Amino acid sequence: MLRKTMLPLVLFVAVLATGVAQAASVRVPKTGDPAFAFDTPAGWTVLYDEFGNLRLTAEDHACALQLSMISDPAVGKTPLSELAAQIMKAAEAKPFSKQRPGMIAGRHGTQFFSQITNEKGVVVTLGVTLVKLDASHVASQATMKAEGMSPAQIASLNALIARVRLIGVK
Repeated sequence: MLRKTMLPLVLFVAVLATGVAQAASVRVPKTGDPAFAFDTPAGWTVLYDEFGNLRLTAEDHACALQLSMISDPAVGKTPLSELAAQIMKAAEAKPFSKQRPGMIAGRHGTQFFSQITNEKGVVVTLGVTLVKLDASHVASQATMKAEGMSPAQIASLNALIARVRLIGVK
């Protein structure tokens, strides 16, 4: 269930994606509902992986955001903490050490935190917010923050997150 959604997170955390930073309109998934849809600001690299997940990486590679829509009838009966544990394991991160109420685009869910060290030895805080949208859809918003981010870098990530919208949710 989570393989196509979170396996790419392993590579993403390791590299914090490269590419050309530009403003773009994005949608995840590209077709169907529910979906994430919004305009990204300049200064962020936009990349869809082979599974349809969206990766947005800051121009300076200090932080990143990954958006995924988990679509599976089994998620309706699966606790968010179990999904988070599967995501952390797939990302080869430590088990989540903290959880708190979270939100994606005004919808309430739970945020789970862990850490991972990338191949360059940088400690990256992984925050995964999960929101059940209906009996078969969970929205996933993962933030990756490199240790030692400046207030300006944090503000840039928070401004990006504030743009995220969900459409087609009943």
